Amino acid sequence: MTSLRNKIYPYTTRICRLIVLLCLAHPAFTQRDVSYDTAYLSKNFENVAPNQAVYYKVTNTIDNLEFPYVSITFLMNGTPFLVQHYDKKHVLHGFYQQFYPTAKVFVEGNYKHGKRFGLWKKYYPSGTLMEELEIVRPGFYPDGSDKYNVLSFFDSSGVMQVKDGTGWYTEYDMHLQPRHMGAYKQYQKIGNWIGYASDGAKYYEEKYVNGNLIKGTSYDDGGEAYTYKELILDAQPYGSYQSFYAFLNKHLKYPEDAKDFKIEGELYLSFKVKDNGSITDVNMLSGGPASLNDEARRVIKLAPAWKPCLFRGQPSAQNFVVPVTFSSF
Repeated sequence: MTSLRNKIYPYTTRICRLIVLLCLAHPAFTQRDVSYDTAYLSKNFENVAPNQAVYYKVTNTIDNLEFPYVSITFLMNGTPFLVQHYDKKHVLHGFYQQFYPTAKVFVEGNYKHGKRFGLWKKYYPSGTLMEELEIVRPGFYPDGSDKYNVLSFFDSSGVMQVKDGTGWYTEYDMHLQPRHMGAYKQYQKIGNWIGYASDGAKYYEEKYVNGNLIKGTSYDDGGEAYTYKELILDAQPYGSYQSFYAFLNKHLKYPEDAKDFKIEGELYLSFKVKDNGSITDVNMLSGGPASLNDEARRVIKLAPAWKPCLFRGQPSAQNFVVPVTFSSF
């Protein structure tokens, strides 16, 4: 599918024809292994009726490949907007592209089981290179954004502003609105940085020395200011983690069917601590029969509220993964 990198087709039929040709050329499957589905989406990517749609998404399923799902999302005029690959669990995996309304590439890179990795590039509407980033820690920040190194950055006239992690950097969104501005020295933030919200309002002002945050002020949607000296203060249970695990151990009940089969072991559960400290979105990540999973979820949902994460001084949701151990003894 990487041939799309240099062949951006403005019409739906030409892109779909390319997908078909790529599929039929692959030795791992026959034509009957491929199926197609079309969904109509709102501006928030929710399913809607065709006459209410802003986008439509064509997904082809290829049963025998590592990337069994390939989808292209189009504007309703047939201009491509997104190219996405998914693994067998319907998680982003493989090559990804997003396009300007002119069908020229805005951003491209690769996902690995739901997380960005490796080299990512952005381009100006003219097609010239804007920046090259190396993903260091995907999903590092509480808002889900990645920690990365800026390898290079060019202004719109093509003049290099950042080389090998040193220079003045401006991160732009698809509408060419600045989101983050400041200087790097050998991949470390230095001096004053300014961030902007999607509506253009100032989001934060920060000062760095050799990559270390000295002080910062952020602003919420109402304009209220929050000062901070640490970028992230993780959410935590009231009291201590020991008290949290003591609560789990006290309330976990070994399921009867698991006792009969002497089933025991360690499960990993993910959950979200919301900005008000409540726990939600409890999901199993690994292992165990249904009864153990249900019991672990039940107890996690009963746990007392936590102190919420503070991101740039403001309460913020944060995801956690915890082990839950069952034993028949």
